[in-house]
Amino acid sequence: MRLFDYSWKIKKDYYKIGVWILLILILINPIGMGFIKEKTGNPFDKNAIIESVYSIFDKGVIWEHSQRTLNQGKYTGPSYNQQWQIAGNWVRENIPKEAVFSHWWDYGYWVQTGFERATVTDGGNAKTSLNHFMGRSVLTGQSEIEALEFLKAHEVTHFLAISDEIGKYPAFSSIGSDGDWDRYSWMPPFVLNPEMTQETRDSIVYTYTGVSPIDWDFTYKGELYPKGGSAILGFFVPTQDINGTLVIQNPFAIVANNGQQKQIPLECVFFNGQEIKFNQVGLKGCLQVIPKIDGTQVNPIGAGIYVSEKVRRTNFARLYLFNQAGSYFKLVYDDKEGMPLSLYNGRIIGPLKIWEVNYPNNLQVPEHYYEDVLPDSNVTNIEGRY
Repeated sequence: MRLFDYSWKIKKDYYKIGVWILLILILINPIGMGFIKEKTGNPFDKNAIIESVYSIFDKGVIWEHSQRTLNQGKYTGPSYNQQWQIAGNWVRENIPKEAVFSHWWDYGYWVQTGFERATVTDGGNAKTSLNHFMGRSVLTGQSEIEALEFLKAHEVTHFLAISDEIGKYPAFSSIGSDGDWDRYSWMPPFVLNPEMTQETRDSIVYTYTGVSPIDWDFTYKGELYPKGGSAILGFFVPTQDINGTLVIQNPFAIVANNGQQKQIPLECVFFNGQEIKFNQVGLKGCLQVIPKIDGTQVNPIGAGIYVSEKVRRTNFARLYLFNQAGSYFKLVYDDKEGMPLSLYNGRIIGPLKIWEVNYPNNLQVPEHYYEDVLPDSNVTNIEGRY
């Protein structure tokens, strides 16, 4: 099936164009041209250009700039908007002043100033290990107990998450990964393509298009689909209208690998608040169908988020995306009625949620959660990410 050749080719071309634009900017920027002219008298001298570019990389200018950009990025983000203000007002009126909040570090100053509550993390973390453990043990944690061990070490009473985490997933999952990038992943949106909808006498097949690289080596029918080397290009979701109810039938994905496109069954779809599992072997991730909003037009099934197998088993997916009740996490605030999870004018929006955290009586906290050390120095290594 070659339905996605065109979009796949365009994206590959964009990557190539991006690389060339970067090289052109490096080569013809005024500083570089001035340096070359001063050295050779000819701003287009080939050997000088090569030497100049090499010196940029060799002296670490680009690395230094990227580090400075990352540091600056730590203090940027969306504004303390109405959604946050309403939540802050609710917290001030309903949650004790001595409460301690846990969340991804971006929101620390907002919770401290707007909510007037203490936080574990913020933009000026006193302990360098906090972001790693927050990303690893809590957000991408594989169980509630894994999260609770870290949270208890810091006397956390409440946990907060918001839809921004979907876009930030590559950041905190990479920071929370081990030396082999075990938690690193992403959740790109897929969009319903009405032109590719297929209607038969008794069913309608909806097509969602997008691109999501495979986030871990996957084998299907003896064929390896390597992480970063293969990608999901879309989903086909067959449906039937049974007595006015939309019933989803066995879905499948289109996956590109080694220049070919293959159909692979999808084992799960999350729709209308329910996790629907299909009796078929294939991709173990889950397509979460969400509304698509463009101006005043709303399509309740207009978009989807692919939650890979790796993401699907995390605390963030269970608690925030799939609304599963936690044994020790009690949902106390959820503004989904006014801000449902959806694709709004091309970006993901969704509810702000707060859980009250409780602990089992016999919970033991590992000592490393009290220390400012990383469990493995290799977690800071960028090699092997792709």
